[in-house]
Amino acid sequence: MMSRCYRPRAKNMRICIRLFGPAAQAAGAQSVVVEADEPLTCVRLVDAISRQYPILQRHVEFGRLAVNATYGLAATPVRESDEVALISMVSGG
Repeated sequence: MMSRCYRPRAKNMRICIRLFGPAAQAAGAQSVVVEADEPLTCVRLVDAISRQYPILQRHVEFGRLAVNATYGLAATPVRESDEVALISMVSGG
């Protein structure tokens, strides 16, 4: 008889993403709420933003996420209580 490993059920989290500049203009809002399962990292959050808000895909591809006022790396963990912002790349002279 094979035993089954216990795998805790993923918790669905709601993350508020603050938007600035071009991303805010594209979304027509200063923030969006993204639903994702735990455990969550920046790379998984970027994927969730792109899927749930296709209008922001370009901004996610060329922008960066900041978690608690620090730029996040791909493996940076994201918790429901964190302050998360999408920082779009801008150009100008």
